[in-house]
Amino acid sequence: MARAIAAGVAALIFSAVPAPAQTPAVSSATAQTSVAAPRPRRAASHPPDVWAKTDFLRVYVHRAASRWSPVSLRPDFGALPGRSEVAEQVRVVRTKKGRVRRGRILPARAKAEWLPYKGDRALVIGIYPAAWRKSLKHLEVRYLVSAGYVEGVWAELVQVQGGGPRDWGLDSFALTRAGVGFSEEYAGRGKILLYAVNPEPGRRSLNAARGLDFDFGDAGVGRVNFSYRTKGVRAER
Repeated sequence: MARAIAAGVAALIFSAVPAPAQTPAVSSATAQTSVAAPRPRRAASHPPDVWAKTDFLRVYVHRAASRWSPVSLRPDFGALPGRSEVAEQVRVVRTKKGRVRRGRILPARAKAEWLPYKGDRALVIGIYPAAWRKSLKHLEVRYLVSAGYVEGVWAELVQVQGGGPRDWGLDSFALTRAGVGFSEEYAGRGKILLYAVNPEPGRRSLNAARGLDFDFGDAGVGRVNFSYRTKGVRAER
């Protein structure tokens, strides 16, 4: 009788204590899905035939521009050029490390302007090596920009004629407005590696590129390589 009473009391005590809550099981597949990084996707508004815009590329560049002629164009996502300069009389030289291009390096200054051009606008980069001041020559690179796309690129060697040293430093558009004569030789070949392009007027707009194997048909400068890096864009309405 005593045993029966003790058993009943024990059953009553254990039934009063709530059972510990069970944690629901989480499958390993579900856990992995919740922490995995999302797969990068192309934005729906991004055209497939152009390079995507970045912090440095503020306009679209057609992928087909790498096959344009006579001047080709493609973005380069490496380090920006350290300074503006022109290498003239570039030639291929054989060294112990292989064939390299060498030329006379001329420090230069560069400036960028956003100008009306044939119903659209052009980003015009002027490159002015100090060593060319006496000959009144400079380089110009023009990017035709329409509706946010680079639709064309040209490079030319400009030489002031009928002017003087005070006219050196003006691009061909400014020379035209000032009524100063000049000659221009368009590049018969060359390629541009574009590091930064921003036509937006303002002090912070960065533009940078390298030009390789340019031929302007001028024996005085020969084959030309160049680089530019300039901050700030001036606009003309």
